[in-house]
Amino acid sequence: MVEHGGGGKGQVVYLDTGVLVALALGPSDMHYDGAVRACNAAVRSGCRLVTSLLAIMEMVNVVRRRTAASYKCRPGRGEDQEAADAHVCGAVAYALDLINTMIDDGILTIIETAGWSPDLDFLLGKMLEHPGRIVSGKRSRTCRHRGVGPYDWLSKLNMVTVEL
Repeated sequence: MVEHGGGGKGQVVYLDTGVLVALALGPSDMHYDGAVRACNAAVRSGCRLVTSLLAIMEMVNVVRRRTAASYKCRPGRGEDQEAADAHVCGAVAYALDLINTMIDDGILTIIETAGWSPDLDFLLGKMLEHPGRIVSGKRSRTCRHRGVGPYDWLSKLNMVTVEL
């Protein structure tokens, strides 16, 4: 459900990236309980929960990085990296399913400012199309996610000049 300009009545609560990440990562995130309590309180009091595509893009990036960091990758062990990569993809899929479920249940609305550029739908699609990869850490055995984040896509778009 996309709403242009935020019309409608009642109080609106914007869910920023931190809240979305806490909800997506679940109880393993130290802010999860607070995010759930705040969202439930807002909904019970009749507030509308809203977020933006940019916040969702940032959430995907943070979920990828934090999930990768929770894995141990031994240098030269491709199976470690493959397992971590599968786990990262699963965590992102879960996060996006959570957002879609909240939208389908009428709990969350993605707001979009009419005429705003760049096309965030396109950029989110590109982030999901190019998920990056998992590499082992230089000094530790912790995996790291290497890939393009939301602001990387925005800066690439700004470097492109179009002649009309």
